[in-house]
Amino acid sequence: MSNYFLGNTQEQVLGDIPKFFYALRRDTEGNLYFARVNQISGEPITINNIGDVDSNYEDFTFGTNYFDGIDEDHEPLKENLKYPQYKWEARDLYYYVNAEGELVVRINQKYTYSNGA
Repeated sequence: MSNYFLGNTQEQVLGDIPKFFYALRRDTEGNLYFARVNQISGEPITINNIGDVDSNYEDFTFGTNYFDGIDEDHEPLKENLKYPQYKWEARDLYYYVNAEGELVVRINQKYTYSNGA
């Protein structure tokens, strides 16, 4: 990876505007799901699943991180909230699960799983 480039950096173009939305959730079987949305692409973000509106998460604010969406038993506090933990980030982060089963992050460096993984 080179330290030299031509043109404007992401920070010069966007300033402090977070470009990426990262979110985590678990399903009822305990599978972990991760979402990475590039806001510049115009891809939509689904915050609440379909259901009773009283179970919706209503405090969603662009650029505000949210890590308190689960209780001590790791159950969602709002039933319809699709991602109980999410964050906004200007940096391009790549999350992956390593051989020890840990969630790891790389900054500006993609991770490719080996065949059969």
